[in-house]
Amino acid sequence: MSMSEGEDEEEEEEEEEEPLDFFSWSYNDIMFYKGMLYALSKRKSLVCFNLEDQKPPVGHQMENMMDMDNLISTRCMRPKHYLVESCGELLMVYRNRDTIYSSDGIKYVTKSFLVFKLDKSGDALHWLQVDSLGDQMLFLGGNSSMSISAKGIHGFKGNCIYFSDDAHMFFRFGPIHPCHICSDNGVFYLDDGRIDSLSPHDISHFDNYPPVWISPNVVLGN
Repeated sequence: MSMSEGEDEEEEEEEEEEPLDFFSWSYNDIMFYKGMLYALSKRKSLVCFNLEDQKPPVGHQMENMMDMDNLISTRCMRPKHYLVESCGELLMVYRNRDTIYSSDGIKYVTKSFLVFKLDKSGDALHWLQVDSLGDQMLFLGGNSSMSISAKGIHGFKGNCIYFSDDAHMFFRFGPIHPCHICSDNGVFYLDDGRIDSLSPHDISHFDNYPPVWISPNVVLGN
């Protein structure tokens, strides 16, 4: 059976299609911001989805992030980045961390953070580095990231990043060895780059349960 000329052209077009890039469509974080859905791909790109159009395919645009290679230590082998809204700005927070292997298990050690805000002033979107968060505190981890003012909250300090261990794939669910040690929890101070322990108690034995942040609705009295 012979194929027509049109069928030959259609087959050639299908063969010329680029393969699907897994890392371009695999996301580290995703959130709603000002009516749009934003996502950070593993290729360091910011993807914006317009969900107002109900007809498939959902419209989207992809904006490349600024090159991070010159800003991030090459010694940090397990970076992670997050999206969070703070005071009306869309922030991207880059977490530098290393992996330590021992006879007791695997643990991550966070070294530093870099904070950027989305700049829409020009023709193209790009990231601007942020040196201070003012009185805001960022809470980062496995669940949705949060930004909260430190004003009136005893025991907390602004211009800090509170982070929890979110190495989901390494948390142990069953008799797997070596297990992940849940110890990468702390407070990062943007003013001097210092990191303090988040809790005075050792919680590394909670290796089965990834910690999450909870934001209760607090009603302050007059």
